[in-house]
Amino acid sequence: MTFKETISDLQTLASHPELEISYGDLETPHGTNLDHKAVSKQIGIDCSAAVAETTSIESEFSAYWKGKPTDTAPVVLGEFNLRSVLKFGRENELNEVYFEYEYDVWDLRETRVFDYYAYNGGPIYALLPVNEHRLEDNVLVFDERNLYKTDLDFSSYLAALAGSKGFLYWQYLFCENVACEPYHIEPIEQGLAFIEATFPRSDLSDLKNRFLVLKGSQ
Repeated sequence: MTFKETISDLQTLASHPELEISYGDLETPHGTNLDHKAVSKQIGIDCSAAVAETTSIESEFSAYWKGKPTDTAPVVLGEFNLRSVLKFGRENELNEVYFEYEYDVWDLRETRVFDYYAYNGGPIYALLPVNEHRLEDNVLVFDERNLYKTDLDFSSYLAALAGSKGFLYWQYLFCENVACEPYHIEPIEQGLAFIEATFPRSDLSDLKNRFLVLKGSQ
């Protein structure tokens, strides 16, 4: 899924009365739409065409949403903060305290944050690694305790975000050797049920299958 397609999909959140959006801006963004060569000149490192498409937004495209509770359904929360590569590509913006630890997956200092949530249930950061002056497309996930490899590239991350609408902890469904707690499992299960009920045309089969594997491994 392309970045623009993801933006278009997530904008539909505003039209659902079952959702209460507390903050964020889901209006159609207006960016510069630079190609990857022009982006590379500005940020000093190379990137793919898929990542360069994030320049269609000026800074961030974000929302924090809450599913309105019913007598039979709990409150479900979600969040995303997608960022333009012109904002995230130049430098690592993570707190330097995280760099005191070494991770087998990657040198955390050589990463860039392109999506995150911190308002509730986080923070969790979606990262792109930097390798020899290039932003790679393979996605890493960092939750302040562990740095995880995933089986997502940038485009498939966007597709998964569009499918999940950013319900809490959805990224764990794609992490390798993830260490989840019971308080992670329940919101994922509730999030899947809520999205399936609210967006009945969505194909959640992959997310649901991954959840069964994750739940069974804990």
